Amino acid sequence: MRPRYLALLLLGTVVGNFWHAAMQPSSSDPAVGASGGIAAVIVFYGLQFPHGRLKVGLRLLIFETSVWVALLLWVGIQLLGLLLQVNEASNVSFAAHLGGALTGLVFWAIFGRGEAGVLQRAKEG
Repeated sequence: MRPRYLALLLLGTVVGNFWHAAMQPSSSDPAVGASGGIAAVIVFYGLQFPHGRLKVGLRLLIFETSVWVALLLWVGIQLLGLLLQVNEASNVSFAAHLGGALTGLVFWAIFGRGEAGVLQRAKEG
């Protein structure tokens, strides 16, 4: 496993767990799992390869779309889920997912290449 990938996964998990605690400080539900880390990888990938194609499944609906559209859809679902979480209507920590997503965004801004890589292009230009 490449060191940067492992760092992204671990950092996204830790940041996601902190966001979980920050959004619901009185919650007795622990943040268990690596969903923040997975979210970091999802966002990094989506920003790194925005023109890639993939199949998305939502219940019984399966369709093909660009990675960029799928990423926007995923972020929208996480934001709606956060509303459920803060209103205690869900035990899923969407805050952890969004904390990990922010980590993926920052990581991409620092290390992104290829079709993306804002800081890399700024250094070169």
